[in-house]
Amino acid sequence: QVCRFLPECPRTAASRVAPFVAIGRSDTMDFWKAAAVAAQEQADAVKKAAREQVKELKMGALELAEDIYGSAEAFKKKSSGDKELEFKSGPLGFRLDGTLVISVEPGSQADTLGVEGGDRLAAVAGYSVPEFEPDDFEGEQRAMKLVKKWLKEMPRPSTLSFVAVACAEDDLVEDDEAPASAQAASWSPRAESS
Repeated sequence: QVCRFLPECPRTAASRVAPFVAIGRSDTMDFWKAAAVAAQEQADAVKKAAREQVKELKMGALELAEDIYGSAEAFKKKSSGDKELEFKSGPLGFRLDGTLVISVEPGSQADTLGVEGGDRLAAVAGYSVPEFEPDDFEGEQRAMKLVKKWLKEMPRPSTLSFVAVACAEDDLVEDDEAPASAQAASWSPRAESS
C-alpha cells in the first residue's frame, strides 16, 4: 500500500522525500520526518532571504536619509552664500583671478560641486585666505601666493570654502557713495590660475 497522503503534500517536499515512500508504518513516519525537514529548510531559506531584504532596505533608507540630509545642508549653505566643498584627487576645474573664481570648467569637480564664477575662495584645507583691501597690491600678492601654495600642497580629499560674492553684490547700493565693503566685493584682482 502506497502512502495515501502523498497527493496532499507540497510538491517540493514530495520530490525530496519520494524515495522514502513505501509500504509500512515506519516508512510512513520516515516520510513525514523528511517532509518536516524539507519544510524547515524551506522556511529557513525564506527567513534568510527576508533578513537580507530587510538589511538591503535599511541600507537604502540610510543612504536616502544621508542624501536628504546632505541636500538640506547644501541648500542651507547655498542660501547663506557660503560653500564648504570637498575636492577629491584630480583637477579642481576652476580658474582664479586673485581669490575670485573667474571660470569653471563644465563637468569638472568644481562644476559638479556647485562652484560658480564670482565666488570668492575663503579657505583652503582649513587655512583662511587673508583678506585685503582693493588698493592693497602687496596684500593681494601675499594672498595669491598663499592660495597657490595651499592648493598645490593640500592633501586630497580636502575642503575648500567659498563665499558667493554674487549674492553680496545683489545687496550693493547702486549710487556713487557705496560702502567700501561693497566696492571690495565687486573688485577683481589680476588673473592667476589654479
